Amino acid sequence: MSQGVRGGLTPRRLVAHTLSAPPWRRIGAELATVRMLSYLAGEGWSPVVVPHSVRWPKGESARRVAPGVWAASPDLAMSSMPALVYGHVPFVEKARRHAEQAGAPLVMAAHGGPPGWLAAQVTRAAPDLVVANSKTMAVGLRRTSVPVHVQRPPVFPEDSDRRGRGAHAGGAVTLVNASEEKGGMLVAQLARRMPDLRFLIVTGGYGEQVDVLRSLPNVEVIGHQDDMRAVWACTAVLLVPSVEESWGMVAVEAMSAGIPVIGSLALGLHECLGGAMPRLPLNDLAGWQAAIRDALGDGRERLHVAALRRAFELDPAAHLRSTHRRFAGLIGWDIPMSALRYRNVRTGEQVDVDPGSPQERRLERLSLVWEKVADDAPPTPVTGEPDADPSLTLSPPPAPPKASAKLADWQAYA
Repeated sequence: MSQGVRGGLTPRRLVAHTLSAPPWRRIGAELATVRMLSYLAGEGWSPVVVPHSVRWPKGESARRVAPGVWAASPDLAMSSMPALVYGHVPFVEKARRHAEQAGAPLVMAAHGGPPGWLAAQVTRAAPDLVVANSKTMAVGLRRTSVPVHVQRPPVFPEDSDRRGRGAHAGGAVTLVNASEEKGGMLVAQLARRMPDLRFLIVTGGYGEQVDVLRSLPNVEVIGHQDDMRAVWACTAVLLVPSVEESWGMVAVEAMSAGIPVIGSLALGLHECLGGAMPRLPLNDLAGWQAAIRDALGDGRERLHVAALRRAFELDPAAHLRSTHRRFAGLIGWDIPMSALRYRNVRTGEQVDVDPGSPQERRLERLSLVWEKVADDAPPTPVTGEPDADPSLTLSPPPAPPKASAKLADWQAYA
């Protein structure tokens, strides 16, 4: 067994308790956590993710799931003494017990759920820090006394193998996760109204999928995907008609491939897409049809360029560095500011990096996005603190599941 997983005190070990994780399941919140942990591994942390729903084969209790990141069974993970514990709903209580056992700070993830319910979860868990996946989520947590840090789900635009190639001619209109909450019924209506177009449905890792889509002649339904590159290679436009959305990681992945995105008016998508991509009410079927036709026709190149621009605006370098500093502060790890700084030419965000580090080499390659800042320029790094945004208003929370509801119901609600 690797010393990176086995029990014992590791000064910078971070254990994250989640429902699942890639490669077992590719869900935005869990994928974002593993990507964050992989980044932290490059910054000197020893991260372990504990996917509580995974059934480990006999004789196996750990495996590497990402560069620098191990997944471990709950029994194995609980035998360790981490410096920091991270918890997803509905496993925050397990994470809290682990933190108390190790005498470590507790960080709670906030990536979905009604504001009032989520604030109650935070109050009950009493973590040392809450990490929200967007300012949209952070707004509802100001009613608690717990500090809130914003870490957008990391998507690295340069990882796309379709960057700069334009929308795929003759490609599909794609929906990822065909549950009702993610817009499965709306897409079924659009497919009926637009029989000349090909629709591609990628089933989701959670939520009951809309079965009527399988009966439509112009709809192809494929299973849950571990690697989305093949999906993006045959996608011309992505639909994100979510009833609620805390961010929209799949939308950023599509934009990174130059694929136009059409979204709903959900608050998280407002923050994620900004003004780059069209957004429409869910009851405006004619508007959705017109937006799809535009994305496939006259507006294709314009939206392709806008998608790439928005993806690079959302480059995660500054947020990840800020998160590293915030976590290090919780365990008393002093990280001096580096004099080497880069500025995102699109957003003005600044990030300090260590000379010769992988982070510096990455930013140097992205010279059209990140420019080196003069040594005497005042440092203005991203803090990750949620700031006020009057356009982000709170929507009424739906009723929570009963206490006796299945875990899947709670996970979907969260």
